[in-house]
Amino acid sequence: MNRTRLFLLLSFCFVILFIFAGTLQAEDDTTLLGRIITDRILTRVARAPGEGMAYGITGYTRDVYLLDLTTYQVKNKITLANSPRAIAVHPTAYNAYIVAQSQSLFNPVSSLSVVDTNGAILQSVTLPRFAGDIAIDPQTDTAAIAFRQDKKIRTYSADTLALSQEISLPYIPGVIALDRGSTRALISGKDSVLSLMHRRLLIVDLAT
Repeated sequence: MNRTRLFLLLSFCFVILFIFAGTLQAEDDTTLLGRIITDRILTRVARAPGEGMAYGITGYTRDVYLLDLTTYQVKNKITLANSPRAIAVHPTAYNAYIVAQSQSLFNPVSSLSVVDTNGAILQSVTLPRFAGDIAIDPQTDTAAIAFRQDKKIRTYSADTLALSQEISLPYIPGVIALDRGSTRALISGKDSVLSLMHRRLLIVDLAT
């Protein structure tokens, strides 16, 4: 082995050792405050600010988990009529707004349910098919929901769950987020159902 190869080998070993040491240091610096053990894998969690709790859904069962962030325990678990697909928490009322989908392949039904911090189901309404992501606007007290099939955003009253507005989109909507302090929504979009990824970012004025 010549000097050049030996130098490259030693350099490579040094880089690997440096990365490994950095990983160990990062683990030592991490403080684990606690862990919550659930009987299912949660795919989405939404925190209720000021309440010391969070809501969790699996995305493949009809269960909704209420998680105590103080005791690190499952506070409660309730079952909805349909399987939750998306969840958002009202930042002042702390209720969870859950978009759910039936498991029927031939006649899918979507629904919107409101669950309080004790696990009580306050309201439920039927939605048009293929309801997707949801976001809550505390200023207008509305819930904005993306609908894939008809390429629309629909807003509902957070109080009564009554439909208040429909906005047509040029692309199939995916994830939705609200720009706090304005009436704008940021929505990911894709061209067709055959598209693997959402390559569009739509900025929509919900006040129009």
